[in-house]
Amino acid sequence: SRNKILYERWREWRADSCRMASRRARIGHLVAALRKQELYSITSSNLSAGDIERVRDAFEAQGTKNPSQLEKERRIGILPAYNAPCRAEWVLDSDVFSEASSSGSKPERVILYAHGGGFIAGSPRTHRGIAGDLAVGTEAAILNVEYRLAPENPFPAAAIDVAQCVRWLIDIGLPKESIAIAAESAGANICTSAMILLGKEHSPAASVLMSPFLNFLPGDRSGTSAETNRGTDFLCPDSLSTFGELYGIHNETGLREKLGYLDKPEPDYGGISLDEIILTSSNHIDLSSLPPTLIQAGGAEVILDDAIDMANRLGQQGVHVKLEVYPDMFHVFQLFPRFCEEASDAIESACSFLLEHVTATPSAASEIFLAP
Repeated sequence: SRNKILYERWREWRADSCRMASRRARIGHLVAALRKQELYSITSSNLSAGDIERVRDAFEAQGTKNPSQLEKERRIGILPAYNAPCRAEWVLDSDVFSEASSSGSKPERVILYAHGGGFIAGSPRTHRGIAGDLAVGTEAAILNVEYRLAPENPFPAAAIDVAQCVRWLIDIGLPKESIAIAAESAGANICTSAMILLGKEHSPAASVLMSPFLNFLPGDRSGTSAETNRGTDFLCPDSLSTFGELYGIHNETGLREKLGYLDKPEPDYGGISLDEIILTSSNHIDLSSLPPTLIQAGGAEVILDDAIDMANRLGQQGVHVKLEVYPDMFHVFQLFPRFCEEASDAIESACSFLLEHVTATPSAASEIFLAP
C-alpha cells in the first residue's frame, strides 16, 4: 500500500539521519581530542626553551597509541633500512615481509613516505599506520623515512634527507619509474622541496600529497580557509607561521634565537637557491619537474587553500595533477580510518593512483632488506 511505501521511506531516511548524526559526533569528538595536542596550538608567544622536547614526546605517545595504527601493525612487518642515507625503516605487507625477511627478495615498487608533525615532531613510528595502509594497498615496499627535525636542523635539511633517499634507491638499482613519494602535512612540503631538488633526472614516477602544508609565511592567509575553517579543524591557524619560523623559513619574531637555535641552514643543497624550494602561495617556483601528483585535502581543514593553490599551479605548469577534496573532513583525516570512512576511501584512491603511475619492475637492488 502507499502508506507502507511512505513508512519504509521514512525508516530509510531516519536510519540515514542517525548514521549521519553518529558520524558527525565521532568526527566532532576526534577533532576536539586532537585540539588538545599541544603541537597543534603552539605559537611564538607561548613557546619557551624546553617545550620542543615535551611537544615531541606527547606527539610520539599519541601517535604510537592510535588504535587505528595498532590494528594496522598486525597486518604489516617492519625491517630496518640498514644502508639508507638517513634513519628509515621498511614497512611491508605481512606476505611481502615473510618473503623479504627470509630471502631478501627485491622490491618491484618502492614508496618513500615522509611523516607530518609541523617539521618539529613525529617519526616513522607515529605513522606506521598509514604507511602500512599504503603497503597493503599496493604491495609495495614503503621506505618510512626519519628525516632530521627542526628547529635543530632547519630548512632545507629534511628536504635533503628525502632527496638523498630517492637518489640512494636509484643508485642501488631501482629504476625511478618504480619509485614514488607519499606524505602528509609538513611531510608533503618537505617532499615537494625534495622533488624540486631532484629535478627531472631523478624524479620519482608519482607523488601523493595529503593535506599538504605549503604556505607558512606570516600575514599571507587573510580571507582564506585558515579563517573560514578555523572552527571545523583541530589545526590552529595561528600556529602556521610559528612552524615556518621553527623550520627556519622566516624570522618574524626571533623565535629560533629566543629558544637558543642560532645555526644557519646548511649550504649543501645541490647548488639550487633556497628561494627556489621555499613553497608559498605568492612565489613563482618552477614545479614542472614534478611527477604526476595526487593531492588530497579535507573540505573543513584550515589549509585547504594550500592544496587547491598547489593543484592549480601544477596544472598551469603542465604537470599531471589530480585534486580530491573530501567534504567535512579535517586535516590529515587519512590517518583515522576507524573514525571516518572517507579516510579509507582516500587511501584506496591513493593506492589506485600509485598503482596506475608506478611501474612494477624487477630491480637490481640485491638483498635490499637484509642486514649488511
